[in-house]
Amino acid sequence: MIEHYFKFVHLPDKAKSRYELKNLSMPVYEPLNLPFIYFGNTPEHIKARQKRKSDFGISQKHWISSVFIPDISKPNIAYGDLKNTIDLILIIILENELELFVCRNKKHLFQSILNLYNDGELNSEIQEIKSKANIFEGQILEIITSKTS
Repeated sequence: MIEHYFKFVHLPDKAKSRYELKNLSMPVYEPLNLPFIYFGNTPEHIKARQKRKSDFGISQKHWISSVFIPDISKPNIAYGDLKNTIDLILIIILENELELFVCRNKKHLFQSILNLYNDGELNSEIQEIKSKANIFEGQILEIITSKTS
């Protein structure tokens, strides 16, 4: 179900909302194949197509995804909808980290996937994709540069 993993880390000496790519799984997922992202409040000029405005947003040179926190009792668990796709991002918000898990073609199953995550049903899948991603730590700029050039 989870096909791609990205870990972004906030570095205090950088911009307030900038997160640097620390780790990723292969194959590279092009919409998030970025050395850094910005995570923060949704800008006013972003118009919600849904009935509900997003809680936060992910951007870089362009808007990447809205971020929704469906349960205020679990503010570190969110989901996003990648612009121009039907892919879902399960987002784990930690103190200085963002973990993004991409579920291709699952945008409309967000509630089911959140339930599976909350019930621990995705733990082994998450551990597996994270363990594979550790292989690429330290080679991120090479991977991103080779895939974008």
